[in-house]
Amino acid sequence: MRSSNGIDNIKMKNYAAEYSILLIDDSSSDIMFLEMVLKEEGYLLFPAAEAADVVAAAGERHPNLILLNLPLHQENKTFDLLRHLKGEPCVRHIPVILLLTGNDMATIVKGYRFGAEEYLFKPLQKEDVKNRIAHFFQLYSIERMRQELENTLEAHDMLYAIISHDLRRPLGSLKTLSRAILNIGETVGTGNKDFLLMLTRMNCLVEDTYQLLDNLMKWNKLKEGKLRPFRQKTDIGSLLETILSVYQPITALKGVTLRMETPLHPVLGLVDIDMTKTILRNLLLSTIQFGADEGEILVRLEAEGDKVVFLVRNDNWDMSEAECQKLLTAEHPHVDKDGQFGSLGLSMFVTRRFVEFQRGSISYQGSLEAGGNFLVTLPVQDT
Repeated sequence: MRSSNGIDNIKMKNYAAEYSILLIDDSSSDIMFLEMVLKEEGYLLFPAAEAADVVAAAGERHPNLILLNLPLHQENKTFDLLRHLKGEPCVRHIPVILLLTGNDMATIVKGYRFGAEEYLFKPLQKEDVKNRIAHFFQLYSIERMRQELENTLEAHDMLYAIISHDLRRPLGSLKTLSRAILNIGETVGTGNKDFLLMLTRMNCLVEDTYQLLDNLMKWNKLKEGKLRPFRQKTDIGSLLETILSVYQPITALKGVTLRMETPLHPVLGLVDIDMTKTILRNLLLSTIQFGADEGEILVRLEAEGDKVVFLVRNDNWDMSEAECQKLLTAEHPHVDKDGQFGSLGLSMFVTRRFVEFQRGSISYQGSLEAGGNFLVTLPVQDT
């Protein structure tokens, strides 16, 4: 059943128990009436017949609302109390509704000036009290949700700043350092295979973590609409070789052969370099992480007219075609019920969006038995 002003009273009763009200009124009849009406709605009430200790009562009870009576011929006393309430830091945030006899405009304006949020006019009517209080708490809930959202966004912005600067930069330095140490170990030799193995594992962990962090940052920018493709002419084959050289130690650690096939002549084209590198890194790292140990990963680059085609194949791919299709078509980063595809879901989401940004296409074909192929096609000329 709906009240005359459209408030769903049944729905509001479900939320009334979340709110508490401090009643300050020297009229026992008004107090009894308000208690009857508001308790019926489900609100938690703290009656206070005397107004002397209202600040202490409000500070102790922490109500969501104060109902303050404005007795006839005692306006100055009530306004002094209201001004006192709004001057106390611990309770000034609590909204106040004044109970007013008559509707004198000068009194109403004065109440607003001293900090009242709303009025209830005497003689009190049951439906008017119910609807005004319910409407007030609806607005209060909206404001609270807005404030919570602002706090969440502020925390989100702070977290993003920490990730993008305080975490990403030292992790990038650690990534470079671990790669350099590994190169030195491979070049000069240590005579200790276990040591080289630990260095390689460290490099893998740093690379995985950095790529996850990079995907998180790019997903955030995608959500905020801050990413747009910037196409530059580049040697796509050289771009691919650079990326593969980074992941060679990771595949070797798993006993996987990493093989690249490119045309004999340079493949030049207009692409967004950062987006294309992210696409290739994500596909390659995904096939490494979710492929079985041993076997082969093939990365092939082909030029087809005004397009380039990347094929990334793992002959020991450890996911079904249905699972891969779900990852590639999800509207949001996909995580299955066990949470095991969290990072993969994020990387596939970012990869697909970056392919689409460059007016390209991505698809997957394969099975657990025969292995799987990711196929990416990107236009490399202005259209």
